[in-house]
Amino acid sequence: LLFLCQWLDYFLSGILLGFIYKKYKNIWINVSIHGTWNLIGAGMILTKIMLTK
Repeated sequence: LLFLCQWLDYFLSGILLGFIYKKYKNIWINVSIHGTWNLIGAGMILTKIMLTK
């Protein structure tokens, strides 16, 4: 549950960044920033899970 909350936090931060960068009106920039941010978040959570095991 803790990991889920953390992932949700990263995901919401990604959405927030997406809105900030939306002023560029470039869908591909939006998608790449959003995707990269979520990948970073997922990677951090995966390493946390690995470390706790």
